[in-house]
Amino acid sequence: MASSRTEKPGQLAVGAAATGAIGAALAATACCVAPLVLGILGVGGAGALALIRDYRTPLLVATVALLGVGFLLAYRRRVPTAAQMAADPSCGCETPASVRMRSVSRTLMWASAVTVAGLLVVPMVAPKLMAALPAPQPMAAPTGKPGPAQHAVIKVGGVNCDSCAIGIERALMRVAPVSQFALNVPEQIVKFSFAGDPALGAAFTAAIRNLGYQAQEPVLSKAQ
Repeated sequence: MASSRTEKPGQLAVGAAATGAIGAALAATACCVAPLVLGILGVGGAGALALIRDYRTPLLVATVALLGVGFLLAYRRRVPTAAQMAADPSCGCETPASVRMRSVSRTLMWASAVTVAGLLVVPMVAPKLMAALPAPQPMAAPTGKPGPAQHAVIKVGGVNCDSCAIGIERALMRVAPVSQFALNVPEQIVKFSFAGDPALGAAFTAAIRNLGYQAQEPVLSKAQ
């Protein structure tokens, strides 16, 4: 009985380490996955979540550290103190309950490690999966005199990885069909072409701002 009691604090610590590791991994991947998903859904807030990328490295370090602590606690052989042995000579003996608790702790840590690995892989595969989704239907275009095909360049603040591109492109396509879309992350610039009405430029900017990014008015030129 005493041995199982000594196992319980260790099991709680393992659970805390596993939960913390998964939480840190979720936060580390949120900067890439959350803007992608929100952009595809057309929901605002993607720009704010993208700012988490600045903390991605510390969060990944915390994830690895918490997993390490959890595995150490799960596999460490707990030796009772002299005071515990004096109070209960059977304190150091294995019991079915202590063996079961240790097994649960180790299973929990391995399950957490697999979950964390899956979370870290998601940012690499999610953009390819999301890109395969059908293009959204454009809303009604603003009325105005049709013009030649236009090439637009919009300065967009807050984009920090290629995962932002799909959400922004789909937001633009909800306004009107676009082609030759490209996101330059270092320069914080979105480039694309669209057909016709130059008045669509303001609608494109509004669509990007609705995602939570800072977008300037587009610079338009005739498409080559």
